[in-house]
Amino acid sequence: MSTYNFGRLSPTDFEKLMKDLIEKELEISLEIFTNGPDEGIDLRCSHPKNKNGTIIQCKHYKETNDLMKNLKLEAEKVKKLKPDRYIVATSAGLTPDNKDEIMKIFKPFIKCTADIYGITEIESLLSSNPEILKQHFKLWLADTAILQKILHSGIEVFSEFSRDKINRDLSLYVQNESFKVANELLEINGYCIISGEPGIGKTTLAHMLIYNYLNDGYELIYVSKDIEEAATKFDNSDKKQIFYYDDFLGANFLEQFLEKNEDSRISIFIEKIAKSKNKKLIFTTREYILNQAKIKYEKIERSNVDFSKCVIDLESYTKVQKAQILYNHLYHSDLSQEVKDSICKKKYYHKIIEHRNYSPRIIEDLSRLNEIDDVDVFIAECLRHLNDPQIVWKSAFDLKITESSRNLLYVLYGLQKQCKLDQLKEAWMKFHSHQCKKYNNSMQANDFDLSIKELQKSFIVLDVHNVGGKYVHLVRFINPSVVDFLLARIKNNEVLIEDMLNNCIFWEQIIYFLNLSRQNKYVEIAMDKFDLPSVHRNKDAEKLLSLSRHIDVEGVMAFIQEKAEYLVGQGDVSISLINLIIECPEIDVDYEYVIKELADGIRDYDELKHVMEGIDLPALEAFLKENEASAYELISRAEEIANEICSDGMNTGYIDEDEIFHGDLGELDKCIAEIGEIDSYFGLQTDISDLEKLRKRFPSESDDIEHEYLDRGSPWQRIQEESKEVDRIFGAGF
Repeated sequence: MSTYNFGRLSPTDFEKLMKDLIEKELEISLEIFTNGPDEGIDLRCSHPKNKNGTIIQCKHYKETNDLMKNLKLEAEKVKKLKPDRYIVATSAGLTPDNKDEIMKIFKPFIKCTADIYGITEIESLLSSNPEILKQHFKLWLADTAILQKILHSGIEVFSEFSRDKINRDLSLYVQNESFKVANELLEINGYCIISGEPGIGKTTLAHMLIYNYLNDGYELIYVSKDIEEAATKFDNSDKKQIFYYDDFLGANFLEQFLEKNEDSRISIFIEKIAKSKNKKLIFTTREYILNQAKIKYEKIERSNVDFSKCVIDLESYTKVQKAQILYNHLYHSDLSQEVKDSICKKKYYHKIIEHRNYSPRIIEDLSRLNEIDDVDVFIAECLRHLNDPQIVWKSAFDLKITESSRNLLYVLYGLQKQCKLDQLKEAWMKFHSHQCKKYNNSMQANDFDLSIKELQKSFIVLDVHNVGGKYVHLVRFINPSVVDFLLARIKNNEVLIEDMLNNCIFWEQIIYFLNLSRQNKYVEIAMDKFDLPSVHRNKDAEKLLSLSRHIDVEGVMAFIQEKAEYLVGQGDVSISLINLIIECPEIDVDYEYVIKELADGIRDYDELKHVMEGIDLPALEAFLKENEASAYELISRAEEIANEICSDGMNTGYIDEDEIFHGDLGELDKCIAEIGEIDSYFGLQTDISDLEKLRKRFPSESDDIEHEYLDRGSPWQRIQEESKEVDRIFGAGF
């Protein structure tokens, strides 16, 4: 019987294991490839005379007969590759006769039977390379040893950790940065609180940490009710113990508050764990519940314990790790082989791992759709799950957060993207106070602050940005799927939309809810809120533009014309106003005056580029052709700026070759590029010959810097490499 559990490894896991072992054994460096249908190469070591010098084929099979059938199919591929040396590595058991037969199949490329690694040879390599074994923990976490420890922990624990559950956890798990962070916290502090949004993998991470410690001889103490359970089982001797308190603040903290002094007992117990060398403590909780506890319980809020030590979020998973999670779930699922093969062949996996609502919990749900035997139907069902974030957010939104917090999320949704904390508070105050009065709910002075604490890192993220030397707090949703969830809640709720429109204080809210509902009865509400003499008058053109682009309701255009003509008369010219005039030719204004005002406000290339990027250029081009006088104003200003850039480029000391340095060359390149952009758009003929001659004196240095940067990995290159790695994972097949 095998010492290690190879059944938990996917083909990709097995391939990575063999790469590590053979590199160490043969002291060579191996390339790793996608298993394409015509390649026949998993690992390769090249040399100048033969790019296919040494080829290693990794075959992850349980049955030797299946292995032999597959190897016979590989023989023709190997003859075409003509390697100097061919090595076969398999997780199947091999007899001497099996090895002799494999040598015959691949003659003359397999030189000796030592180049055929069966399970016996692989286990021997693992035993002599403990550092490699440690990295591939799925092999050595023995479920038998773990189960023995669990059996001594009581029936409650055994129901939580059955043999099937342990094997499934270990087979599906993909290690990411969170495992390292949490493990280090346990080693250093003795305790770790794992929190995060629903469905992100908190419990799975906790289980993997527990398995690790059980394998190292720890006794598991499963805490199901309160911290007193743990305290009574705390052994003051040197006995190794790991305490696991899953969902330690309850599934519904609002209704099931902690027992009297439980907050104090939790803090005391954590401090006791931290002082012990042979005791570990793992908590899991949802972030919004943890925030509620910190609000309600002074002992938890003021304790020395950092209750956000290990927060898991989607950023914890790279694209490659997302792909590996999906691959593992599909590999160990009961989906038909035909569906699995089609997913790989058609590369449907990209649609899933690149979906903005991806989460480990949804992937777990998708892997259970094993009754579907048509791949297109399966993928359509997968996308339906991913497009329906109700799966993740419904319970938390309806049952786990306060009414104040729900109102805050509605308001933030109406403001769309991220917004300033003080703006959110202002908008929330208007809406929440109305809702409390309408539904006869109480409203407390600190409701907003409590809601921010409750929602932070579960539904929202609070960022701090330095703007002009001042720190500004910005609020955004933690995940795009929250936005989708709220859309589903709001779009057909006319009562809610009307309440929100009547209590809007920012134009962004009005535009959004008008566009969402598209009903005439709401137009009058919006028009009444368009306060032209307001403090933010410079944004009125932007409001009008949004209105013209998104709201096709009777009576709106006449309103837009009136207000736009008023803005022009006031000299309030902006890019938004230009776009509005271009898109609404019925607006009667002095075009030449408008363009001249815009051109006069452009002081440098950056501002010109802002205009070029902000205006709908094809529409502007057509507009300028019909209004030549207006066109002249803008083109003249562009020409002035191009000449100014050229002049700046010629007067920065570049002529002295002794003083040239890379930074200056970068500036020179930027000058040339900027003039080129202006010229290409406005059809100018700026003389840059002197600049080009100057640049040719130094043809390589700046270019070398650019290549050096690219070699270090530009974002585009990293994306390309990630995509290749994803294809390699699924290229291994199932």
